[in-house]
Amino acid sequence: MAQREKNVADSCCTWTFEEREPHGFCACVVVSQPFIKTLYQHALDRHRDSVQAYGFVRGETPISYLERTYRSHIIEHLKEFLLNYSVIGHLCEEFYRHDACVVGDPRLVSSKLEPNEGAEFVFSVAKTALTPRSDWRKMIFRRPIRRNYKDIDRQVVDFIREERSTTSVDGVKKRVGISDWVLFGLNLCSPEGCSSLLDQEAFFWIRIGREDADREAQELFLDKGVSDTFSTKSAFLQQFLSKRVDTDYTFLITIVAIVPHVTFSFEGLKQHFFAGGESEKEDVAVHRLLIDVFSMRHDISLRRETIEALFKVLSRQFSSYIPREQIDQHGAYLLKTIQRSPDYPVYRLQKNFKSVVSQLAEKQLRELLIIDHLARAEQVFVSGDDVVNYLGLLTRPRTREFVYFHLPPTQFNGQEQPIPEGVVRQSVLREKVLNTVLNYLAKRA
Repeated sequence: MAQREKNVADSCCTWTFEEREPHGFCACVVVSQPFIKTLYQHALDRHRDSVQAYGFVRGETPISYLERTYRSHIIEHLKEFLLNYSVIGHLCEEFYRHDACVVGDPRLVSSKLEPNEGAEFVFSVAKTALTPRSDWRKMIFRRPIRRNYKDIDRQVVDFIREERSTTSVDGVKKRVGISDWVLFGLNLCSPEGCSSLLDQEAFFWIRIGREDADREAQELFLDKGVSDTFSTKSAFLQQFLSKRVDTDYTFLITIVAIVPHVTFSFEGLKQHFFAGGESEKEDVAVHRLLIDVFSMRHDISLRRETIEALFKVLSRQFSSYIPREQIDQHGAYLLKTIQRSPDYPVYRLQKNFKSVVSQLAEKQLRELLIIDHLARAEQVFVSGDDVVNYLGLLTRPRTREFVYFHLPPTQFNGQEQPIPEGVVRQSVLREKVLNTVLNYLAKRA
């Protein structure tokens, strides 16, 4: 995948922040007035076609009447639209460029939108100081030893043979299929579908699900190819961008990249783990990598065991304070995840259940703090190929075990949803830093 350059200067959004002692700051995303004016005018035009106002023919209601009657209604709708269209993605893009150690997720505290002034979204963000006790490069780390079952090597060989035979038969897949990941550009366009309206398109990744709930996304993307551009009034996209208000927008879609499910890239696997190059022969390197996810003990892979051991050592290298409010907030998120598990009724009966959830929340927040600190300290950046290689791991149940920093939930009511490209890049960055640290320490051992 050719890397798509990001030009922050051309963005419709700008970023500012204000420090708030002792453990936080306010992040403000400002959307430019020309962008808002165009969007507001288009929303009025589309609202006129859908509203039957008393005393007027449908589609001929004066704009001045609509502004007086529906102004607040439309403004609230546009706030939701902008959050999903560009603000959340822009916020994630800016976070890893910012120097502060952010704890947990940002919380929207206020928003305002005026067609003649622009829009402003203010988020409350918790932060903390992370103090290294020593240079992480000098720490001693010993990887857990692999299980010496002969059957593990046979499973790895069979996996490689099967995947390579599929690749040789199907070749390079160029059209979107079920379970593929698709990167697409999204813009509003005129009702005729002729030209884009906004001066910046938004980019999203989506996994094409196979369930009945995903039928609309299937109809929208299946059999499309990279660089295909088309217009649509898809109800799926209308609902994604505006859940509170029914809309009738026309969207201009461009397919930017496809990560196929039917074929698996072993070259991508090597690039993901050996960004700095690898001297081993390809077959040896791939085999050794896959051993980490085929070697299991108590349902925990060697890969997972290695990462857990690494963070235990790293946690001793950094001192940090995590606000209790953030631990409780992340604990509530974890609890919702656990409640979806069929084993939840058993878990909740344990006397120390709440304590375990709280400890897990604190552990995960500390790991995120450490990895985000290392990303800035080591100046690690994410390319388009990094994203493709990361998503490629998610196309197989076994290779999914390689991923430690997962994407946020991708489904809403059982339906796969688009994810802002900035949100995906955040997870990819963390995974890349993790592999960089593991590779460096492995060479020192």
